[in-house]
Amino acid sequence: GIEASALHLVWPFAVHFILGQSYLWLGFVLAFTMLFSALMRAYLPVSFFSFSPALHRIAMGSTWVLRLMVATPAGILFANWYTLIVSPQHEVGSDEPAENATFIDEFSTLKEMASAAGRLLLSLITALGVIAMDVPSAVIVSFLIAALAAMYSGRLTRAQ
Repeated sequence: GIEASALHLVWPFAVHFILGQSYLWLGFVLAFTMLFSALMRAYLPVSFFSFSPALHRIAMGSTWVLRLMVATPAGILFANWYTLIVSPQHEVGSDEPAENATFIDEFSTLKEMASAAGRLLLSLITALGVIAMDVPSAVIVSFLIAALAAMYSGRLTRAQ
Protein backbone atom coordinates (compact mmCIF):
# COMPACT_ATOMS: atom_id res chain seq x y z
CA GLY A 1 0.00 0.00 0.00
CA ILE A 2 2.80 2.41 0.85
CA GLU A 3 4.57 1.71 -2.44
CA ALA A 4 1.33 2.07 -4.39
CA SER A 5 0.63 5.43 -2.78
CA ALA A 6 4.14 6.66 -3.52
CA LEU A 7 3.96 5.38 -7.09
CA HIS A 8 0.50 6.74 -7.93
CA LEU A 9 0.39 9.90 -5.80
CA VAL A 10 3.84 11.24 -4.95
CA TRP A 11 5.84 10.14 -8.03
CA PRO A 12 3.57 11.83 -10.63
CA PHE A 13 3.51 14.96 -8.49
CA ALA A 14 7.32 14.97 -8.32
CA VAL A 15 7.63 14.28 -12.06
CA HIS A 16 5.31 17.18 -12.83
CA PHE A 17 7.52 19.55 -10.85
CA ILE A 18 10.78 18.10 -12.24
CA LEU A 19 9.47 18.80 -15.74
CA GLY A 20 8.78 22.43 -14.87
CA GLN A 21 5.01 21.90 -14.59
CA SER A 22 4.80 21.33 -18.33
CA TYR A 23 1.93 19.08 -19.38
CA LEU A 24 3.51 18.60 -22.80
CA TRP A 25 6.71 17.15 -21.31
CA LEU A 26 4.71 15.11 -18.82
CA GLY A 27 2.74 13.52 -21.65
CA PHE A 28 5.89 12.95 -23.67
CA VAL A 29 7.73 11.23 -20.80
CA LEU A 30 4.74 9.11 -19.78
CA ALA A 31 4.08 8.06 -23.38
CA PHE A 32 7.67 6.88 -23.84
CA THR A 33 7.56 5.09 -20.50
CA MET A 34 4.37 3.24 -21.49
CA LEU A 35 5.72 2.37 -24.92
CA PHE A 36 8.95 0.98 -23.51
CA SER A 37 7.05 -0.85 -20.76
CA ALA A 38 4.80 -2.58 -23.29
CA LEU A 39 7.80 -3.66 -25.37
CA MET A 40 9.81 -4.86 -22.38
CA ARG A 41 6.95 -6.88 -20.87
CA ALA A 42 7.01 -9.05 -23.99
CA TYR A 43 10.75 -9.70 -23.76
CA LEU A 44 11.37 -9.65 -20.00
CA PRO A 45 9.17 -12.32 -18.41
CA VAL A 46 11.22 -12.74 -15.21
CA SER A 47 13.06 -10.27 -13.04
CA PHE A 48 16.84 -10.27 -13.27
CA PHE A 49 17.01 -10.16 -9.49
CA SER A 50 14.62 -13.02 -8.72
CA PHE A 51 17.41 -15.54 -8.15
CA SER A 52 18.54 -13.92 -4.88
CA PRO A 53 15.97 -12.77 -2.30
CA ALA A 54 18.39 -10.36 -0.63
CA LEU A 55 19.46 -8.84 -3.95
CA HIS A 56 15.81 -8.55 -5.00
CA ARG A 57 14.95 -6.60 -1.82
CA ILE A 58 17.91 -4.28 -2.32
CA ALA A 59 16.96 -3.74 -5.97
CA MET A 60 13.34 -2.95 -5.07
CA GLY A 61 14.46 -0.41 -2.46
CA SER A 62 16.98 1.09 -4.87
CA THR A 63 14.21 1.97 -7.32
CA TRP A 64 12.95 4.57 -4.85
CA VAL A 65 16.44 5.83 -4.03
CA LEU A 66 17.05 6.22 -7.78
CA ARG A 67 13.89 8.30 -8.04
CA LEU A 68 15.36 10.66 -5.43
CA MET A 69 18.26 11.44 -7.78
CA VAL A 70 16.15 12.23 -10.85
CA ALA A 71 16.43 15.77 -12.20
CA THR A 72 15.80 15.50 -15.97
CA PRO A 73 13.24 13.93 -18.32
CA ALA A 74 15.83 11.32 -19.34
CA GLY A 75 16.36 10.51 -15.66
CA ILE A 76 12.63 10.00 -15.20
CA LEU A 77 12.56 7.57 -18.12
CA PHE A 78 15.57 5.72 -16.76
CA ALA A 79 14.06 5.45 -13.26
CA ASN A 80 10.78 4.09 -14.65
CA TRP A 81 12.56 1.63 -16.93
CA TYR A 82 14.85 0.45 -14.12
CA THR A 83 11.79 -0.25 -11.98
CA LEU A 84 10.33 -2.29 -14.83
CA ILE A 85 13.53 -4.31 -15.23
CA VAL A 86 13.86 -4.97 -11.50
CA SER A 87 10.26 -6.13 -11.13
CA PRO A 88 8.50 -6.90 -14.42
CA GLN A 89 5.57 -8.50 -12.56
CA HIS A 90 5.03 -5.05 -11.06
CA GLU A 91 4.60 -6.24 -7.50
CA VAL A 92 3.71 -2.71 -6.42
CA GLY A 93 0.18 -2.91 -7.80
CA SER A 94 -0.72 -6.57 -7.42
CA ASP A 95 -4.20 -6.17 -5.97
CA GLU A 96 -5.90 -9.33 -7.19
CA PRO A 97 -8.75 -11.08 -5.39
CA ALA A 98 -8.69 -14.81 -4.88
CA GLU A 99 -10.22 -17.11 -7.50
CA ASN A 100 -10.78 -14.31 -10.01
CA ALA A 101 -13.26 -12.51 -7.75
CA THR A 102 -15.65 -15.45 -7.38
CA PHE A 103 -15.49 -15.16 -3.61
CA ILE A 104 -13.75 -13.10 -0.95
CA ASP A 105 -11.56 -14.94 1.50
CA GLU A 106 -9.99 -13.74 4.74
CA PHE A 107 -6.50 -13.46 3.28
CA SER A 108 -7.63 -11.19 0.44
CA THR A 109 -9.63 -9.03 2.82
CA LEU A 110 -6.76 -8.62 5.27
CA LYS A 111 -4.32 -7.93 2.43
CA GLU A 112 -6.57 -5.21 1.00
CA MET A 113 -7.10 -3.67 4.45
CA ALA A 114 -3.33 -3.53 5.06
CA SER A 115 -2.78 -2.09 1.59
CA ALA A 116 -5.40 0.62 2.16
CA ALA A 117 -3.89 1.43 5.56
CA GLY A 118 -0.46 1.78 3.96
CA ARG A 119 -1.81 4.09 1.26
CA LEU A 120 -3.56 6.21 3.87
CA LEU A 121 -0.48 6.31 6.10
CA LEU A 122 1.85 7.51 3.35
CA SER A 123 -0.72 10.04 2.13
CA LEU A 124 -0.99 11.48 5.64
CA ILE A 125 2.79 11.54 6.12
CA THR A 126 3.21 13.29 2.77
CA ALA A 127 0.49 15.85 3.55
CA LEU A 128 1.94 16.57 6.98
CA GLY A 129 5.40 16.79 5.44
CA VAL A 130 4.21 19.37 2.93
CA ILE A 131 2.66 21.39 5.76
CA ALA A 132 5.62 21.09 8.14
CA MET A 133 8.46 21.22 5.58
CA ASP A 134 8.86 22.19 1.98
CA VAL A 135 7.56 20.03 -0.88
CA PRO A 136 10.92 18.54 -1.94
CA SER A 137 11.64 17.42 1.64
CA ALA A 138 8.22 15.80 1.89
CA VAL A 139 8.83 13.95 -1.39
CA ILE A 140 12.23 12.75 -0.14
CA VAL A 141 10.71 11.44 3.09
CA SER A 142 7.92 9.72 1.15
CA PHE A 143 10.37 8.01 -1.23
CA LEU A 144 12.58 6.84 1.65
CA ILE A 145 9.56 5.36 3.41
CA ALA A 146 8.55 3.67 0.13
CA ALA A 147 12.09 2.26 -0.22
CA LEU A 148 11.93 0.76 3.27
CA ALA A 149 8.45 -0.62 2.57
CA ALA A 150 9.65 -2.16 -0.71
CA MET A 151 12.54 -3.91 1.00
CA TYR A 152 10.33 -5.11 3.86
CA SER A 153 7.53 -6.34 1.59
CA GLY A 154 10.12 -8.16 -0.53
CA ARG A 155 11.21 -9.90 2.65
CA LEU A 156 7.62 -10.88 3.44
CA THR A 157 6.85 -12.23 -0.04
CA ARG A 158 10.03 -14.33 -0.02
CA ALA A 159 9.14 -15.76 3.41
CA GLN A 160 5.80 -17.17 2.22
